[in-house]
Amino acid sequence: VVKPDFIKVLESVLTENNDSADVELILTNLGKADSDSLSILITGIYSDSTVYSIEYNLSAPLFKDTMDFVIPIFGLVGKHTLRVEMDPNNLIDEISKDDNIASINFLVSSTNLRPVEAEKFYTSKRSIITLLNPTIQSGENPDKIEFAYATTDSFINQTVEIKNLDTLVTRLSLNGLIPQQRYYWRTRLNSGQFEWGATFSFYNEMDNSWLFNKSFRMNEVVSENAVFDSSSNSWALQIKNIELKIISAGSNDGMFASMRYNRQELLPNTFFWGIVTAEIDSFTLQPNDFRYYIWPNSIEENADSLINYIESLSEGTIVAMAISDDAAQTVLGFSNGTPVRRAIESLGSLYIDSVLFKESWSIIGVKGALPGSVPEVYSKHFNGPAIIDTSKISKFDNGYLQLPVIKNSVEWQSVFKSDSLVAGSILDYFVRGIKSDNTIDTLANLSFIGDSASISFIDAEIYPQIDFVINFTANNSLESPIFKSLGVNFIPPPELATNYQVVSSTADTVLIGEDVGLSFYVYNVGESKADSFKVKVDVGNDDNSSNTIFEQIVDSLGSNERKLFNLTFNTSTGLGAKTFMIDIDSDKQIRELYEDNNFYTVPFYIKQDTSIPSLNISFDGTDILDGDYISPSPEIKIELSDESLLPISDTSAITIFLNDDPIYYAINQSVLSISFNEENPKAIVTYTPELKDGDYILKVFGKNSLDNVADSSGLEKQFRVSNEVKLLEVYNYPNPTSGETHFTFKLSQIPDEVKIKIYTIAGRLIKEINIPPTDLKYDFNKIYWDGRDEDGDILGNGVYLYKVILTAGEKTEKVIQKLAIVR
Repeated sequence: VVKPDFIKVLESVLTENNDSADVELILTNLGKADSDSLSILITGIYSDSTVYSIEYNLSAPLFKDTMDFVIPIFGLVGKHTLRVEMDPNNLIDEISKDDNIASINFLVSSTNLRPVEAEKFYTSKRSIITLLNPTIQSGENPDKIEFAYATTDSFINQTVEIKNLDTLVTRLSLNGLIPQQRYYWRTRLNSGQFEWGATFSFYNEMDNSWLFNKSFRMNEVVSENAVFDSSSNSWALQIKNIELKIISAGSNDGMFASMRYNRQELLPNTFFWGIVTAEIDSFTLQPNDFRYYIWPNSIEENADSLINYIESLSEGTIVAMAISDDAAQTVLGFSNGTPVRRAIESLGSLYIDSVLFKESWSIIGVKGALPGSVPEVYSKHFNGPAIIDTSKISKFDNGYLQLPVIKNSVEWQSVFKSDSLVAGSILDYFVRGIKSDNTIDTLANLSFIGDSASISFIDAEIYPQIDFVINFTANNSLESPIFKSLGVNFIPPPELATNYQVVSSTADTVLIGEDVGLSFYVYNVGESKADSFKVKVDVGNDDNSSNTIFEQIVDSLGSNERKLFNLTFNTSTGLGAKTFMIDIDSDKQIRELYEDNNFYTVPFYIKQDTSIPSLNISFDGTDILDGDYISPSPEIKIELSDESLLPISDTSAITIFLNDDPIYYAINQSVLSISFNEENPKAIVTYTPELKDGDYILKVFGKNSLDNVADSSGLEKQFRVSNEVKLLEVYNYPNPTSGETHFTFKLSQIPDEVKIKIYTIAGRLIKEINIPPTDLKYDFNKIYWDGRDEDGDILGNGVYLYKVILTAGEKTEKVIQKLAIVR
């Protein structure tokens, strides 16, 4: 079994300067032990391509084991996918193969500056250089950059300028440069730990997106019969000195044959016994179509074959021949006038009848030529090889020049040329489109108006790259046209980016349930607008899983524009290390110079909340003391308050026991309900039982969403229920009193009425207090008396009697007590 959370990249931050990344993999076998070795295939995917594939073989684990390995990441900035496949060759018999593959994503960040340039070399003059700042901060956090430029790519006598780092991009102004001079430049952060970045270049002339002129790289052009003249700084058809050397060495003079073209041997085999032939190009003198007439074939076979070959040639065909070792025994025969010698005479040979045993002979013949009219050399024994050494000055009448590929365009615009044509000569400019799969289509032979032509008809979506093939055609006098330079104008792609300077969060550590805010800008620092792209933010978890918390389509973001994004994430979903993962153009709809700076991560940590919730229980809206009487049909309200930031939504947050019996929500819905609130109390249970007479114990347990318990022993209330009306524990307080007092008593039920009558010790009624049922409560009641009689007069010192009378239907209950007034 392998799962994403079994794979862990050990470094928290990876940069392009790291050679590799350390990875830990937990190997898990949930089945029986297997004696076979286990094959594990590790695959790395970057920019939609597989960049490495490593297979390990080790013993299968008995249950769990851990292996460590490294993966290469040097220079590979951006998003990576690491894929792990167990038993890729299906050699192990398993219960299921569905859990043998897992993958994770991780990010390699840039700590270096990167030029916003569509072309590294064929660039015309620049007045401003735009640099993308690093994606993440380095350890030293430098705030300056170094910009170096020179007239050679070795940067001898370079000029170095120091500039402050701007926000996201830094722009450099170029002044005082020499016209028509190539400049090389490079940058780095102003710190000893950083190396110089890649070398870029421009030619300080014109103002095109791309420029090919006298300053070019020879290995990036392809030409045939067209050469560059450094004295005139232009291209023309080639004028070439061609050398052809034919050598025949008989048995006593070296025993070999040779055909050397511009001092290069062209014969596949120079040591043999017989004759070799080759047809010669009349313009270039290039030998081709080599044929051998040699031993061990019989003399008759060789002679007949050579005769048939010569007879098949067209009039005027040029043929070179040379003997190696001996031809009399293998081809020609020992007598004069043999049929094969007569055939060779048809090529203009004068000496072929003189060639004897082991002698040297060579010829450059022409079919139909008169004997003696062609180059021919004959040499007897020990007089040395027979050598024909000829040369000519050749002017080519046609050729071509293929220019380097031009790329990174979203809109092709125009072409500007500089050339010179002598009368009758021609330069044809063919533009070719290169598709994403490298298919090449010839699109047009450009028609120029003056020195310019439009290429706006080329769709950059279909052909993101183009190149030019320039065909040279000389006039009838073999005078060549002259090509000097070609400039191409196009619009480079957008460049979306974000980095540490424009991303912030409100906190790096929060309590679970708190909100954490994320703010970031998306910039477009390219020269064209970016239309319709998605910005997505995921939250990554410790187990390599992630959840999308934000998605938005940006309709359009113009050149050098930016857009601000603000979002809030509530951390109620889990604890531990988390990561905001910003992904710009997550669907890869926009073609950019750099796509690896579209990602940024912000780590944060969610802490456990240890706050303890609290419980409160009321009976018909009143708190009771243990032993109090309550109604047989009470409304018992249980409230759970919690200071944590997480809402409560689970009915198990409050559990109820009545006389040790659990009260389940599922089977007590008629008398039990629960509601949840965002504010305290966060959970309220309403319990409306029908109770019989007796003593009861209600026990309640409460917990919040973090499973923090209000009280491990629970909150307990003891109470009584009586369906008979009783008047209990009648007394007044204070007693004696200086005037005011309270009459107190307990009720087992709410009666129809309660009266309190106060008498003198002689039995005269001086005050009557009537208490309606609406003012009465179950169990304890407290009634105020101000110590005055019915007329409002203050009573004198002495002992008085009071009678509490309860009336409930036909039942009346009376209690008489004494009180004393002492002033």
